[in-house]
Amino acid sequence: MNEVFERLARSISEGLESVFVDWQATLLQFISTIILFLVIRRFFWKPITEFLENKQKAVNESLEHAKEMAREADEVKKKAELDYQVLKKETDELKERLVLEANKQKELIINEAKSEAKIRLEKVEKDIEFEIEEANLEIKNTIKEVAFAAAEKIVRREIDKSVHDDLLNGIIEEKLGNETR
Repeated sequence: MNEVFERLARSISEGLESVFVDWQATLLQFISTIILFLVIRRFFWKPITEFLENKQKAVNESLEHAKEMAREADEVKKKAELDYQVLKKETDELKERLVLEANKQKELIINEAKSEAKIRLEKVEKDIEFEIEEANLEIKNTIKEVAFAAAEKIVRREIDKSVHDDLLNGIIEEKLGNETR
C-alpha cells in the first residue's frame, strides 16, 4: 500500500514541477480559461440558466403534482375507510336486527307450539272426560241391566214382600252410594 502512495506522490510532484517549468504555457492556459469563462458567461450563461430554471420548474411542478396526487390518494383512502366504517356499522346493525327478528320469530314459534300443545292437551282431557262419562254411562246401563235381571229373578222366585223391599232398597242404596262418590 505504501508503494501506491509513493507513486501517487511522485506523479503529483512531477505534475507541479512541469507547470512551473513551462510558465508561459501555464499562463497561456490560464488566459484561455478566463477567455472561455467570459465567452460562456456572455453568450451561453443566460440560455443555460434559463434551461436549468425551466428544468427546475418542471421538476418542482412534477413534485407538486405528485404531492397533490398523494393528497388525493390520502383523501380517497380516508373516504374509503370512512365508507368501510359506515358499512361495517350498518352491517352490524343489520345483523343485530336480524338476530332480534330471528329471536322474535323463535319466541313466536315456541308460543304457537305451546298454545297448540295446550289446545291438544285440553282436547285430550275433554276426550278423556267424554270417555269417562261414556264409561260411567255404560256402567250405569250395565248396573240397570243387572238390577233388572236381579229384579226379574226376584220376581220369579217367590219371596215375601219384605225380603223383596229389603233387597231393592239395598240395591238402590248401593247404587246411589256409588254414584255420589
